[in-house]
Amino acid sequence: MKKTQDHLMLLSLLTAGLLAGCSADDSTERGTTSQDAVRLEGTNDWQAVNGTRAATIYDDATPLTSFRTYAYVDDTDTEYISDALVEQGVDSSWGFVGGDYFWPKLNNLNFFAYAPSDLDKSLVSKGDISYSPASGPSFSVALPASSAGQEGKSEFIYAYETNKNKANDAVGVKLAFHHPFATLSFKLSKAHPGVTINSIKLKDVLTTGTFTHGSTPQWASLDGKQDFLATIGGEFGSGTFPQEIGGPYVVLPQNFAGGKQTIEVSYTDHGSEEVMVAEVNIPKWESGYQYAYTLTLDSYLTVTSLTIDINPWKKYEW
Repeated sequence: MKKTQDHLMLLSLLTAGLLAGCSADDSTERGTTSQDAVRLEGTNDWQAVNGTRAATIYDDATPLTSFRTYAYVDDTDTEYISDALVEQGVDSSWGFVGGDYFWPKLNNLNFFAYAPSDLDKSLVSKGDISYSPASGPSFSVALPASSAGQEGKSEFIYAYETNKNKANDAVGVKLAFHHPFATLSFKLSKAHPGVTINSIKLKDVLTTGTFTHGSTPQWASLDGKQDFLATIGGEFGSGTFPQEIGGPYVVLPQNFAGGKQTIEVSYTDHGSEEVMVAEVNIPKWESGYQYAYTLTLDSYLTVTSLTIDINPWKKYEW
């Protein structure tokens, strides 16, 4: 079992100049000169991977090309930048869609950014996101408890940085994107010709909760206990093993009673449908970690071992 630091994705918002005529009183207006604009820089290292019958996870494959950001004036909920779309250009630079934004003359800004930019594709809805000066961004969620329910949806990531201004952040505002969720995937340790893995079920998984950044980011009000069902529907008789057979799926960080989980594997063995049940020792799922469950079956298709690899998302520093 390996467990290291939480994964952060980093994006630098490089800035130039103070706008002499812009203050908190005209917080929704933009300036007029390019020298005063908030500049963005990034690289193609910020990427997302697509899963089959699974959620999209921001990790190591298809490049992320957009996100959205707010900026709030000082310790208020006054929006200086309101849900602005940011996209990556053909030259790999990042910019606001629709034109530049400029620094206020006197006030600090608190930045809240998130991805994906289209929340219709996300597991978090826009109406479930809120902001307060005291605790920063928060959101509530009800995760689908099945692979089918998560297909075509994306993990939600966010960044929050406070008290930023041109005077103190001349080299740029750095946004660290956090993974508030955990992910789950399943692997098979060796080939089993003639055997179809129909589904894998994890018993008693919490699926609803509220996340708040606060002074210490945390989940609360966890509820919605259900069995998580991953539909597999494949025969894994050849190839390289261990082989991933399902996932990734987005799950809530949570503790497990007695430090154990019950797992049920439904399979068809040469036309005969069977279900095997096993217990796995795991105390909890944590934010920002990927949990890969590897099943080892004997010739009688009995679970002889079930191991879990725990890894953080990769850290990018730009």
